[in-house]
Amino acid sequence: MRKVGSSFRNSRYWFACPRRLRCHATPAAVPRWQPRRGLAEAICLVLFLPLAVTLRAETPWLSSIHAPLPACTIEGPVFSVADAAPEAPPPPAFALFQLPAITDFAPLSYAPITPSVATRSDELDGSTDWSAALHQSARFLFIQHAVRIGTQRKTRRELRGPFFRDYIHSVRGISGWDDGDSFLTNYVGHPMQGSISGYFQVHSNPRDRMLGFSSNSAYWKSRLKAMAFNAAYSTHYELGPLGEAAIGNVGLRPGTKGAVDLVITPTLGFVWMVGEDAIDAKIIAPLERRLRYPGSRRLLRTALNPTRTFANVLRGAAPWRRDSRGDVK
Repeated sequence: MRKVGSSFRNSRYWFACPRRLRCHATPAAVPRWQPRRGLAEAICLVLFLPLAVTLRAETPWLSSIHAPLPACTIEGPVFSVADAAPEAPPPPAFALFQLPAITDFAPLSYAPITPSVATRSDELDGSTDWSAALHQSARFLFIQHAVRIGTQRKTRRELRGPFFRDYIHSVRGISGWDDGDSFLTNYVGHPMQGSISGYFQVHSNPRDRMLGFSSNSAYWKSRLKAMAFNAAYSTHYELGPLGEAAIGNVGLRPGTKGAVDLVITPTLGFVWMVGEDAIDAKIIAPLERRLRYPGSRRLLRTALNPTRTFANVLRGAAPWRRDSRGDVK
């Protein structure tokens, strides 16, 4: 190989070439510069690692390897099984001849979910703690108004003027069905609001919060009571003295107040709540029994039940809290 010339040293290949090849390489042998892939690899890692950790489940052959081993005693040169657990699955053939020190390591098995203390909901008190429900509603109302005032210029503009006169004109300004909001606000945001406020009543009733999705009458009665509480909260938020008609004067201008929110929020909010209950019973509960890590089960509960998660936070509980079954450990 010959040394490269000065013209090659001044070219862009000289700076892309490794140091050990700069003096003993030909221009044809120098590889072209390639962009670094570290940023792309980091983005892929951030996007797909949480999904892989969440959905990773233990495989059947790992389950058989790490099955709980029965107690063994040594009789001469041969191992024999004694005092085996009656319900333990049969261990693999090679497990009987492993050294005792191997069994000292913690097995890779599914972490059990602690069962709840009360197993029968009909044994619990069925009265609603209205003080707790109203406190949670007040926190939610404060957050809604804070977001409106902080993000909407029109709301801040309407804060001026006489309070009671503008409030009465805003309530009287309701007309028609549409209120000028987008489809996402009316048919996604308001149903989520209705589901959150409905969970306030459910979480404040010791019996109702223990009921999971089912076809029995007790469950549906509890969710209908939550729908009634949801309708009361929605009506106050739309027309009450502490709602958006008073703070921001929604309805003072023509076309900004309609019947859509008064109807959609309680009805589709009820549907949204029942849907999250069904997802929790039919999808989340079976999957979390197969997930190994507590963080994966917490992420699953939080992501697939967003309105219940927010209602849990407003009552001061963990976002992944489920009263019908134990905490994640």
